[in-house]
Amino acid sequence: MYNKIKSLFFNVKEESEACKNIVMNMVANILGLGNAATPLGLKAMQELQKTNFNKDELSDNMMMLIVL
Repeated sequence: MYNKIKSLFFNVKEESEACKNIVMNMVANILGLGNAATPLGLKAMQELQKTNFNKDELSDNMMMLIVL
C-alpha cells in the first residue's frame, strides 16, 4: 500500500509515524470508522507539521490529507 501512498504524499518516508498514521486513517475512513479516523488524522497532521519547513502554512502533504 505504501507505493500508492508514495504517489500522493511524495515527501513522507515509509518508516515515519506520519506514514503509518496516514495509512491507518485512510483504512479507518474506508471502513466507515469515522470516530477512529479522526484521532489518527490529527496524529498524522502533527507528524507532518514536524517536517513542515514553514510552520505558518500547510504543506502539500497536509493539504492532500485534508482533501482525502
